[in-house]
Amino acid sequence: MAAASDLYDAASQLLDAAATAIEAGGGAAPAVRYVSAGPPAIDCCDQMTVHVQLHAQVAMREAGNQGLPQGRPAVPMATFVVTTMRCYPIVEGGVTLRVPDGQKLDAAARTIYLDGWAMWNGVRTLIRTDRLFAGRWCRSVETGPMTPMPTQGGCAGWQLPVLVEVDGYTPAV
Repeated sequence: MAAASDLYDAASQLLDAAATAIEAGGGAAPAVRYVSAGPPAIDCCDQMTVHVQLHAQVAMREAGNQGLPQGRPAVPMATFVVTTMRCYPIVEGGVTLRVPDGQKLDAAARTIYLDGWAMWNGVRTLIRTDRLFAGRWCRSVETGPMTPMPTQGGCAGWQLPVLVEVDGYTPAV
């Protein structure tokens, strides 16, 4: 039965799945993990968050029909975004600036790439094998394009959108 807590519950389930995917890929998931009320602040390294970016009604299409006649049914869809952030070497110093050496940048990039690739493959596998958002075979669940986070505040990482058909509910108003 659908409830007002469904968006949070789905976000929490996705957060756990993304962390599990990174660990199954040979990495250590960020220790700081939480469901965020919106896009996370980019000021805390080694963290993983999930937030809802968009919740909307999406019109359904019949197979092969690209046009949508008026009055077609629509389904509620939520776009969840998994964000992973890791510490990234930055320029240091006061009067004399010290640029991080290539080995430190390369090591940070390796960890960040491992996070992204393991998360993307793991989340997609969990969806495909019906272990994430279980029972959704008749519903739409898709991953969007994973994009790198701009390096800022000493952090870098990835964002992975996951579009999920969610049940609406009728509140007692």
